Amino acid sequence: MLLNRMNIKIVYRQLVITTCLILPLFGMSQHVALFTGGQLYDNIEEHASTVKLSGFNTIIFWSVHIYPYGDLVLNNAKIIEEGEYVGSEIWLSELGKLKEQPTSINRIEFSIASGTMK
Repeated sequence: MLLNRMNIKIVYRQLVITTCLILPLFGMSQHVALFTGGQLYDNIEEHASTVKLSGFNTIIFWSVHIYPYGDLVLNNAKIIEEGEYVGSEIWLSELGKLKEQPTSINRIEFSIASGTMK
């Protein structure tokens, strides 16, 4: 199967929904994390309600790259330039809402320099 943008969205959504249904069966109420990156950055409004009710309690954004002079890039999206936030205003606004009730999310983390340092 050729993975295009639409197929990736379908697989992503199915993974989150399936996890939401399976985790309670195993009594998993501990630290359960969702690793995400560009998909949740680019389309946070589309996926926020699914993620909030997914059963995951932690979101880890992977990977924030460190560029010269301290610029930070989340995958291919520059979020910090010269010490100032320059990323998507929608993402910044929606990010905090992921922890508002009703939600299973109580923690948001960022993986920094796990991929590369430029």
